[in-house]
Amino acid sequence: FGADLPSDSGNAGEFMWRDGPLLRALKEGVWVLLDELNLASQSVLEGLNSCFDHRQEIYISELDRTFEIKTQSTRIFATQNPMRKGGGRKGLPKSFLNRFTKVFMQPS
Repeated sequence: FGADLPSDSGNAGEFMWRDGPLLRALKEGVWVLLDELNLASQSVLEGLNSCFDHRQEIYISELDRTFEIKTQSTRIFATQNPMRKGGGRKGLPKSFLNRFTKVFMQPS
């Protein structure tokens, strides 16, 4: 969602928060692609859950702030490969998957 990075001020040891690509996209109301979602950590999935439920917002604990998602223009797409592909893929909870329209693609 973001990170504390060295400040542009030039002062040694000074850090400031920088929005990551996802938070920036949610704040701007643009389309988002979450690739390989079933490789995401549990903490990321929990953070995303509030984007999809009735709250339609995301809380960033490092900032102690909540950001509202521009629901009129934001679209979130996700991809995942089957668990049998390995690499640490896990099954996502049905309650989470039900927030998406599922499209299955068969390799040709």
